[in-house]
Amino acid sequence: MMNRKFTTRELILMLIAAFLGLSIFYYEVVYKGVQETILSHDPETLQDQLTVYQAQAVKMKQMESEIASVEDTPHGEIAVYNNQANEILAMDSILNGVSGISITWASPVLTDTTVRRQAAISFTADSYDQAKTLVNRIHNMQYRNVISNLNISGKGDSLQASSLVNVSMTVTFFETTNGAASQEGLVIDQSTTSDQNNS
Repeated sequence: MMNRKFTTRELILMLIAAFLGLSIFYYEVVYKGVQETILSHDPETLQDQLTVYQAQAVKMKQMESEIASVEDTPHGEIAVYNNQANEILAMDSILNGVSGISITWASPVLTDTTVRRQAAISFTADSYDQAKTLVNRIHNMQYRNVISNLNISGKGDSLQASSLVNVSMTVTFFETTNGAASQEGLVIDQSTTSDQNNS
């Protein structure tokens, strides 16, 4: 086995070679990658995206304030339980012609004589204005309801007048057991039951 010490000159050459190797690696992998990323983000494109996001935020705030203003005044009838078939027909007439409709109904919950029935609804509207109109029509339908968890997002990060928008929300319908022929299918709100037992 050969045990040879490197000369000072050989050590300096190896250090220079290692430094050059690391420099080339840094230039090729790190520096070029960062430069390509910077160049790919054109300032005009970023400004356009920022403008779209700001417009989305303004429109969402407008819709939220409009819904909040009409939520303060009760409207619509509180139907007798079980009114789900009529609520489905009303939703169908409002959302007729809209694409990507999904409605998932939760079990109705009974608190005293009030029944709350939640529906998770999502659909795709042809424009922001159509989405706004449909949400208002749902809120103002014949049967009393409250809209929550409203989310409107543009396809391709846009809420332009003619671009498709995705809408999702939770609609809670209110019914009463007064005059109901049956209470079958109701889930009793346990929080009110335990509150009554503690009294």
